[in-house]
Amino acid sequence: ANEIYIGLPDSVSNDRIAVIDGMAGLEPLWPTGAFPDNFMYNLLLKPSSYTARAFRNPQLSITPGVCDYNRRDVQRVEMPASNGMATARAVATMYNAAERAINTNGKVNPLRLSKDALDRFLQPAKPGKNNGWIDEVLGIEACMGAGLMLPPPEGYRGSGRFSATPAGFGTPGAGGSFGYCDP
Repeated sequence: ANEIYIGLPDSVSNDRIAVIDGMAGLEPLWPTGAFPDNFMYNLLLKPSSYTARAFRNPQLSITPGVCDYNRRDVQRVEMPASNGMATARAVATMYNAAERAINTNGKVNPLRLSKDALDRFLQPAKPGKNNGWIDEVLGIEACMGAGLMLPPPEGYRGSGRFSATPAGFGTPGAGGSFGYCDP
């Protein structure tokens, strides 16, 4: 089924919801190579860092973490930046609709996005004055747009390419989910 929710209704049964298997206890203190340099240091030991402030907002528990999103009371809340839940088919359908709108210049446009909205959607944010394309929260090179990772601008020679294709865009999610579009 094509289902996308921001705020999960009670009508969706628990057996249809994937459980996020995040780190617990002292596990984040052991380096695994799974995180960018200084990510865990900033998250755990620098409470005023962008990383710590972003991952602790909203404060869902005394020791906030990604596993808070396994709680049904948290899943019910409408938090567009962090609480989207969808079936894989729905994510694929959404990206397919975006691809159609882009490649047909809006003639085939199931999402009914205006030309202006499509242009803004694909416009990268400006690089930071001090760190260029380094995402201050994640600590990685990334070209960000309207909530998505975008291809780096022409002439950019960093490792911040999001996908294997030059025009690909999308976003990773918590717990290993991943969706992107290759127009």
